[in-house]
Amino acid sequence: MSVIVDDDGVVELPGLGQFDGNLADEVLNLRRLGHNRVLIRGDKGETEAALRPIPMVPGTRAVLAGSAHPLLKRFYCANAGESAIVETLIETRRHSRSIIEAFSLLARTVPLLHAHLADAVRRVTVHRAGHVHSFATPAAHGAVFLAAAEDDTDIGFVEDLVHQGGHVLCTAMTVDREVFFTVPAETPLADITGIVDETRSLYEAFHGVFTEAAMILTLNRLLDLDGLTPRQAHESRGRLGLIGSRAVADLANVCRPGLFTDEGLRILKYCRLALIETIDRRREELAALDLTGQPYAFSYAAFVARNPLDHDLP
Repeated sequence: MSVIVDDDGVVELPGLGQFDGNLADEVLNLRRLGHNRVLIRGDKGETEAALRPIPMVPGTRAVLAGSAHPLLKRFYCANAGESAIVETLIETRRHSRSIIEAFSLLARTVPLLHAHLADAVRRVTVHRAGHVHSFATPAAHGAVFLAAAEDDTDIGFVEDLVHQGGHVLCTAMTVDREVFFTVPAETPLADITGIVDETRSLYEAFHGVFTEAAMILTLNRLLDLDGLTPRQAHESRGRLGLIGSRAVADLANVCRPGLFTDEGLRILKYCRLALIETIDRRREELAALDLTGQPYAFSYAAFVARNPLDHDLP
């Protein structure tokens, strides 16, 4: 079997284990010697290596992948679409506890959503936030690529996991798009709304509504969780306010006659109810938030500058 060594010198063998100490991008030929050893043939001759277990998120099917797999490097792109080099090994190791805790918090707050994500998400990799946002892609179905800022907490990882994992779920759910759409799913949303600077398709906006509803449901439940620190509650409220405002706009754009089948409308109904029930319950505390200056990815630093923690609602 031929393998390519990743940028961090690691070779990952799914279902078997991994080994390191090799040159990046080196091509090796392997032969399995036993349940945890392989014979390696390369330019420097033959050697043996012991396989280490591949880190997993407990209670899930997700690999906690520190290295950017050679087949996945091409998906890291900056906003303009050009390829980007990102740091993953250090970031994943640094935030591994937060990822595990994020799954745990989700299990305590939205057990059904946790069960679906624990089954559907097969790979979690963390890279340093900057010019590459968090993402998921159908071309690597089951993988989520999370961007971590210096001040990110477990709450941020919960939201990001639900966001990107939600894209994985929505992609799987909509394999047969005719079940949900009565018009071509790739219809430009600008043609429907008349908003000239709208770049998404109807399908991408539907994805957005689905993931926003999942995040709203999760953040709303997190605020009911006993034991949150004041900082965690403050951040949850800020993230909920930002996602809620985006969901209002996205639902208005897609909830138009003649676009969806009964099944598509059923999904949108649940998304709308998640938003309405949250707004009805938390109207006053969300209305008091100042979300001015928030970038695409929520910034707690920007939020707390306009919403000091000492002034947070009880």
